[in-house]
Amino acid sequence: YAASDTAPTAEGAPLVTNSDYRLSPRDLVQFQVYNQPDMTTAQRVTPNGELRLPLIGTVNVSGQTLRQAEVLLETQLKERGFFVNPQVILAVEQYAERYVSVLGQVNSPERIPMSVETKSLGILQAITQAGGFTRVSRTDQVQVLRVTPEGREERFTINVDDILKAKTPDSQPEFQLTAGDVVFVPERVF
Repeated sequence: YAASDTAPTAEGAPLVTNSDYRLSPRDLVQFQVYNQPDMTTAQRVTPNGELRLPLIGTVNVSGQTLRQAEVLLETQLKERGFFVNPQVILAVEQYAERYVSVLGQVNSPERIPMSVETKSLGILQAITQAGGFTRVSRTDQVQVLRVTPEGREERFTINVDDILKAKTPDSQPEFQLTAGDVVFVPERVF
């Protein structure tokens, strides 16, 4: 199964999995042990990154790939003496919502959804999707708030004017936003 990109469900319909995808809080994950239909369950990863599973209890899986989490859960089932050689199958039924918020002096302040495959989003693209700057935007002091996986807040001040004036993309790299970032465009003082 490890080389496959699909996992069978209890009903036989495949759920698409992604071997590079790392589990994150609020993902809905289907847990199965091969040949043990009574063990099949779907659980949402808690905000702390944990899954609560039958026999095993609470296990932290946040940031692990599906395969890493499967090996961890197989080890837990073996060490506790429940199975001799269990084959755990995990599949993501529903990915957690991923977005970037753009607020302040833009024409359409909103949450911009990010697909699971998207690792980052350029700040210019996010501002464009939020309708672009208003006439009174202070484009040299755009603020970005990011919360790290450890829960620490990071703040960045981005001079979008410099990015826009760059002669080549390499001369002024565009600031990359990650899921959960909040962009705030302040108002100019006249």
